[in-house]
Amino acid sequence: MAAMWRVLGAGATTIATVASALALQVPAAGAQPAQPQPSPPGLGPAGTATVHGDAASTDTMPGRGPGVNPAIVSGLTGATCSTVFIGSDDMPVALCTSYIGMNPPTPAAPTVKLFHPDTAEVLAEVQLAKGALLGGVYGYLDDRDRVVVADGNRRLLAVGHERTPEGPWRMTVEVLADLSAAVPEGDAITGLMPAFDGRVVRDVGWRGGNRPNRRWWRWRKF
Repeated sequence: MAAMWRVLGAGATTIATVASALALQVPAAGAQPAQPQPSPPGLGPAGTATVHGDAASTDTMPGRGPGVNPAIVSGLTGATCSTVFIGSDDMPVALCTSYIGMNPPTPAAPTVKLFHPDTAEVLAEVQLAKGALLGGVYGYLDDRDRVVVADGNRRLLAVGHERTPEGPWRMTVEVLADLSAAVPEGDAITGLMPAFDGRVVRDVGWRGGNRPNRRWWRWRKF
């Protein structure tokens, strides 16, 4: 049975909720189903591989909803998990950010967490170098169930998960590319998305200095 994940942030504590898809919600009269958006090569499952549903950021998902009386389980992560992915193996993986202090809340280094799909227990996690935008939350899930994200060291990473020979889960980190030649010191990569020509589209923001605050798009093939 498929599962749908919700992440609710409450200060420094996040409740990760799994709602089993028990029934379809009744659509409004006359409502038409959304048309599926094409996926670029390398992107993971439709609807659960990006923070906004697909490469076009439509915030829509294929498949059934949780129904009107879903079974719910939750777990405390100690962080706000702004982006939750579900890969072809049905294992939920999230990009999560903890906070230091509350006035103002200061994001700490992000972590990638692997959850049990039935209990919401954190099975494994790995911390990344702090980047921009809540420490780095706009990545995507690739077609190998890896979280592709840029860290604060200006590296393009693929964070996967696997079982150890002893049985427990562990996270794996592969450096796909060193982006420091294209992203100057002091700049930050705020988002990633695979492009239809096989490249990766990066949203890069300038921070501080004498440069105006703005964003622009660049491409790098790996």
